[in-house]
Amino acid sequence: MTNLTLADMILRNDRLYGMDRQVVDGCIGGGRMTKELTEGWGFPGASRKAHYFLEDAKSLCGKWMYTGRLEAPKDIKPHKDNCTDCFRRLEKRVARDAA
Repeated sequence: MTNLTLADMILRNDRLYGMDRQVVDGCIGGGRMTKELTEGWGFPGASRKAHYFLEDAKSLCGKWMYTGRLEAPKDIKPHKDNCTDCFRRLEKRVARDAA
């Protein structure tokens, strides 16, 4: 029997199911903690476009709720697969936060 920490078991399970978590080192006891993304682009199954979701699981456009896997925005550029309303509101949000 191997001696795995809870975090190691969670990460191994995530890899089996294709989930992506950020790993944060330095937990007490030398273990690893996992931190899920709280906001980012998600692709609900019934949607034709990717939407940007916030911590409350609501999309910026207000039309979708989603609690699945999220991807961090790599850069702020329009893409044909992204919801234009979400993208426009994300641009405004980034500009407001930068000011």
